[in-house]
Amino acid sequence: MTLTHRQTVTRLYRHSLKHMLSWIVQRELFNVEAQGIRDAFRAGAQETDPKKIKQLVADGHRLLASKSHPDLYILPAAIGGSKYMRNPAPFHDVVHHHQ
Repeated sequence: MTLTHRQTVTRLYRHSLKHMLSWIVQRELFNVEAQGIRDAFRAGAQETDPKKIKQLVADGHRLLASKSHPDLYILPAAIGGSKYMRNPAPFHDVVHHHQ
């Protein structure tokens, strides 16, 4: 499956924000950094030269890879989080015990 340019840039933007959340979990500080990321993407949106656009996307992917957190933040209730399956549903056999 080949992604369109819009999809590629959108995913790069979302991943940038998610990786930033791993570094900064305080919402006020995160918002400041997120604004900087948004400004960088808006500045690149004005570019019209295809070679320059391709270079900007490649640079964005390299920067994201270099700044990724070694231990990503996982929401507590998400898969892999500290609260995931803390209170799992009982087994089907226990609920529907047939004697």
